[in-house]
Amino acid sequence: MLKRVNHSINMSIIPASKTYGSNLGDGWTIAPDMGDCNDYAVTKRHELLEGGLPSRALRLSVVKTASGIGHLVLVVATTRGDLVMDNLTEAIRPWQSTGYQWLKIQSATDAKFWYEVKYPASGPSMAQADKKVRLADR
Repeated sequence: MLKRVNHSINMSIIPASKTYGSNLGDGWTIAPDMGDCNDYAVTKRHELLEGGLPSRALRLSVVKTASGIGHLVLVVATTRGDLVMDNLTEAIRPWQSTGYQWLKIQSATDAKFWYEVKYPASGPSMAQADKKVRLADR
């Protein structure tokens, strides 16, 4: 299901840049014709929720790419570990294999709260981030 959703959303949204004001969440759209990484990530989360996955297993995360660009991805907690669904690749990878700098991640218990990642991205599970970070403003 993850591969199908990742591929179909990556193919259905035409990449487009957006300008955001002070609140990044104001401009996120589910299933737009054109959109940025935020739109891809929230659309994938929506599709997986519709498919029956629990919300606690689907966490949006703010990362920085190797080139220093801010980016939003979806982290999916699975029995095989935490996997990243990303509009920049068809590959669904363990979060440790992305090469990203992890900045913030949604709380698994309340999606309105975000945590600042304060440790090196080397642990076995992003779920542990709830225990190893401090609450940060979104």
